[in-house]
Amino acid sequence: MILAKKVSLSGNLTGMLPCIITWCLWNRRCKARMEGLKASTEQVWRSVKTWLKILATELKVHKKLTAQDTHLLNDLNLEPPSVAVQKCMFFRGCRGGGILRDANGYFKGAFTSHYGVGSNNRAELKALFDGIRLCKRLSYFIVIIESDSKIVVDRFRVGKCTLWYLWDFWDECIKEMQGTNVRIVHQFRERNQAADFLAKLGERGSNVIYEEFQELPRLLYGIVRIDRSGLLAIRH
Repeated sequence: MILAKKVSLSGNLTGMLPCIITWCLWNRRCKARMEGLKASTEQVWRSVKTWLKILATELKVHKKLTAQDTHLLNDLNLEPPSVAVQKCMFFRGCRGGGILRDANGYFKGAFTSHYGVGSNNRAELKALFDGIRLCKRLSYFIVIIESDSKIVVDRFRVGKCTLWYLWDFWDECIKEMQGTNVRIVHQFRERNQAADFLAKLGERGSNVIYEEFQELPRLLYGIVRIDRSGLLAIRH
């Protein structure tokens, strides 16, 4: 797997290279099937190099956000990253699993939990509770929690739970957050693939805490590395 380790022109081009190759191969296949034009290997390779040259000419690395970038973030209801974020841990939770990473995307911890039969709201809240416990266990007290459950995120922003069957567990969760600086934000499910993978293991009965990257299931390696590289997330 090719990974872009640094935010640089060469790093960005390296990260986009798999997409360019895939596009050129797909374009060659479509022309062969629809138009009867069969490009040679050399022609496909020249096409890849041409696209790289175009991107290298157009692509620029910015050290700060432009006015257009800020306007776009406002339209999407997003916030630009602050300097303080670099000191935070990021936790992504989903039902019966979650993963903890630093601001650079490097793995710091993960868990799977089997919650048995219950509602989706209960499972999402329990995953958040277990995630906070994991952060405290690993001595990370400044945390940004990213959840793909908009309902759970909104409840924490409002500061109250309206579902009576979750009241007791809600109180436990609030107590667990004491002594920590936790911020909860919504994350689209396409960017929560690692947590979703762990949650599926939890649904099958797994109850495990991972403190080292090498301890993770081998099938999860690629998902974590792709997230860290910043490549496009594709989810069916």
